[in-house]
Amino acid sequence: MKGIIRRLPGGAKDGARGIRAWFIRSPWPQYVPFLPYTYGWERPSALILPAQKLVYVPVPKVANRSIKAALADYAGMPYTDPHEAGWQTIPLRQLATLEGYFRFTFVRNPLDRLLSCYAQKMVLYARQMGLPLLFWRYGKRFWPEMSFAEFVEAVAAVPDHLADRHFRSQHTFIYDEGKLLVDFVGRFEQLETDWSTLCQQVGIGTLPHYNPSPHKPYTEMYTRELARLAAKRYEKDIEVLGYWAEIEPLL
Repeated sequence: MKGIIRRLPGGAKDGARGIRAWFIRSPWPQYVPFLPYTYGWERPSALILPAQKLVYVPVPKVANRSIKAALADYAGMPYTDPHEAGWQTIPLRQLATLEGYFRFTFVRNPLDRLLSCYAQKMVLYARQMGLPLLFWRYGKRFWPEMSFAEFVEAVAAVPDHLADRHFRSQHTFIYDEGKLLVDFVGRFEQLETDWSTLCQQVGIGTLPHYNPSPHKPYTEMYTRELARLAAKRYEKDIEVLGYWAEIEPLL
């Protein structure tokens, strides 16, 4: 291990971050078959604001950073990165045990969310910025230069119990054994309107805008065949979250 650290840029001061980057760029992950299963250990949780009697269930790639910033401001929590504010968390299955709390989340058109994931995590971060690949534990299934069609095909082959949270089905975050865990479900597509409605109910302040993922409209990025593949992968999301009318024309 010491020999590895010495060969890393910056030496030992890079520590675990440097070792992780070195390992990700090595050919080793593809030879460790259990690694994809570790995504299943990343159980989603909710953010809880006890003083405000408020619970937010974050769904990745659905205005997460913006919502966290608004909540941190609302609770008077200092932060540099909204993701790293001093959040208290609670396992999703324990939400039902909370009395007097208002629980909310936001969801997004599954095909648009998948495109946003590709644009940010693959194109911007891995390809343009040269950051370590987020999905490295899948070995050769994902790579920085892959096309959007290749990305969709790769994601479609990963079931939810092995899926990274950024492309795991959204219903897995807000439903437990068929029961909806939240009181309010807003939509990314009408973010300002739904956020305004939420503000009227719980008094949260203005929603800042973070992390835009520059890309073409999702309707221009899917061929009929690709849309059908993605729709099959996210069939339950489309059904329970009510996105059939938007997606059907692409099929």
